[in-house]
Amino acid sequence: MSIEAGVNMEFIRCEDKPFAAGVERAAQIGYKYVEPMVHNGRELLSEAGYFHSFSMDDDPLEMKDILDRCGVKASGLSVHCPLMRPEISVPYLQKAIRFAAVVGAPVLNTDEGIRPEWLSLDDAWGVMKYTLTAALRWAERYGIYIAIEPHQSITCKTEGLLRIATLVNRRGSK
Repeated sequence: MSIEAGVNMEFIRCEDKPFAAGVERAAQIGYKYVEPMVHNGRELLSEAGYFHSFSMDDDPLEMKDILDRCGVKASGLSVHCPLMRPEISVPYLQKAIRFAAVVGAPVLNTDEGIRPEWLSLDDAWGVMKYTLTAALRWAERYGIYIAIEPHQSITCKTEGLLRIATLVNRRGSK
C-alpha cells in the first residue's frame, strides 16, 4: 500500500524514538512523504535518541540519506518559530531555507508564535511583515515556500491567518 499524502513526524513522539526510526516506520506503513521537525543547536532528547527532531547543525545530507534509504521524501520541514520575534526567526528561517534546499523539502511550516505582552496587536503586523520579508528574500532564491499553520492567537481565526499569509507578496510586488 502506498500513501501519497505525508505524515508529520509527531506520530513517533510517544514512542521515544529517533528521527531515523520515525522515517523507517512511516515507510513501513506506506507513506511516501514525511514532515521532519528541525531545531537549532543540540537538543538533549534528540541527541540521546528519544526524540524525532533533527538538528540543523548536523549535515543535511545525513537527513537526506535517511530519507533516501527508506524511499521517503520530505514534504516540508516543521520549523515553527515566532514570526513576532525577528531576532530569533530571521536567522532561524534563513538556516532552515538552506537546509530544506539540500534535503529537497519545498516548504517550511511555521506560525506566528506567542505574541509578547509588550507587543501590541497593531505593531505585531509590522514585525511579522519584516520577518517574512527578510525570510522570503532567501526563500525565493532557494525555491522554498513558507507556509503559515494555524497555531496561536492570530492564526486560529481565518481572518488572522489570511492577513499573515498576505502581508508580503512573493516576487517583491508589494
